[in-house]
Amino acid sequence: MNFPYKFILTRHRCLNLLISLLPPIYHKYINFSYLKGNTLFIVTTHQGINRELLFKLKMVQSILDIIQTQKKICLDIKIEKLVTFTDNAPIKRPTTSKIIKFYIKNVKDFENKATNPTIKEKFEEIKEILKQRN
Repeated sequence: MNFPYKFILTRHRCLNLLISLLPPIYHKYINFSYLKGNTLFIVTTHQGINRELLFKLKMVQSILDIIQTQKKICLDIKIEKLVTFTDNAPIKRPTTSKIIKFYIKNVKDFENKATNPTIKEKFEEIKEILKQRN
């Protein structure tokens, strides 16, 4: 079975991996990246990061070489030119979910509220095993 978008998806994963391996200072300023031919386009939210990335083409190429040699992926990507530009739209970051606080009760504090006798019996067996471990 032939997947026509597999090439695009693997290239997208490679670019995300490449961006994630850049120094952490760049992560919060990079909106997205894409590849056209042998040119890597990086869209940022800060003009200063644009200039820094342009001067660090060798670093980006060396990170790509490391990915290609170590992980044996992204072998079809060759970066000869780096273009950066600023997009003033805010970065869309995934929203963090609510933090659910939980605590672990001691084995002795568990109550067996099961109404089915077989489930209640199994629960008691598990409870005894846990008591023996603690």
